[in-house]
Amino acid sequence: MGQSYNVIVKMKVKGAAEIIKQSVDVFKTECPEWYGEAKDIMPCDTVYGCVAFALGSNQKDFTAEHKKGTTTYRSFFHATYSWGAVMCAWFESIAPYLKDGSSMLVYPDSGHYEYVVKDGKAIVK
Repeated sequence: MGQSYNVIVKMKVKGAAEIIKQSVDVFKTECPEWYGEAKDIMPCDTVYGCVAFALGSNQKDFTAEHKKGTTTYRSFFHATYSWGAVMCAWFESIAPYLKDGSSMLVYPDSGHYEYVVKDGKAIVK
């Protein structure tokens, strides 16, 4: 069983190396089996790769668009119910390395949640 996720992440990066390190740490902790299986086909050695891993890019409905210093990632994918918690832990861990105004909007099968970065913290709106 699982659910569908429609996710939009807008990122203004101020610390790419730190984002990569934090992302890998979260993935190894929150989803060690999946990270172990998927890291070779979805390497997390760039910010793009980390976002792609978090947002289920292996399901092919994943885009990235860069405009005026902001990269907007969009993904529609299916995952376990617990994957929402993985995405939240991931975004919270990278927030200190994002500029204010970066955000993540998650629309699972029902409801939605939104994070916005302010002063290095992911604030739930």
